[in-house]
Amino acid sequence: MMSSSKSCPSISGIIFDVDGVLFDTDPLHAKAWLQTAGKIGFELTEGDLVPWVGKPCSDLADFLSKRNGGSCTGNNLLTVKEELFHQLLLSETFFDEKLRSLLERVSQKIPLTWATSSPGDNIELMFRKTGIIDLFHPGVCIEDVSRPKPDPESYRKAAEKTGLRSEDCLALDDSPSGVASALGAGCVTLGIEGTFDHNVLSGVYRTFPSTEKALHWILNTS
Repeated sequence: MMSSSKSCPSISGIIFDVDGVLFDTDPLHAKAWLQTAGKIGFELTEGDLVPWVGKPCSDLADFLSKRNGGSCTGNNLLTVKEELFHQLLLSETFFDEKLRSLLERVSQKIPLTWATSSPGDNIELMFRKTGIIDLFHPGVCIEDVSRPKPDPESYRKAAEKTGLRSEDCLALDDSPSGVASALGAGCVTLGIEGTFDHNVLSGVYRTFPSTEKALHWILNTS
């Protein structure tokens, strides 16, 4: 991690990754995939899922389909997983309430948006359930891009939706593919450590152990 005294650079907007940054949904995704494996009948471990964090679930579904001989298509696997994931979103807590007031304070100073590799219906459910959707400008979901993360398109389009250049935005992401996307778009990028530590989130301006810590730093140094 870089020195805590390093000031936040001048920025015009902030773009958040969603899963693992705004919401603690990575464990729910993993739980839904493991339940899918149990329901359909194939071997899967939490370790198998780590390399896919931050990447489209459709890519993982296609990979698992091929790995298991195509007995179940990627589309079918994804349908089962998404149904289970939605049930978990409705029944479990995935938002740290300590972030609410911090996001409110930041949004009063800087426009906020998001760039995610998740589908729009998942994102809408997350934002509606937590009641923070009004703090954000419309963001970018997997359906909005032709080339998902690690391609820069997601972050570039998220900035454009806010009327900004991605080079003038700060990005927060927690995966190597997301960091690569943000850096490729020219964003000043903060790495949020969780599944991956600072040694893996290379090239970022600095890293933080949580989104809460990153927001405190933004408020105190910008």
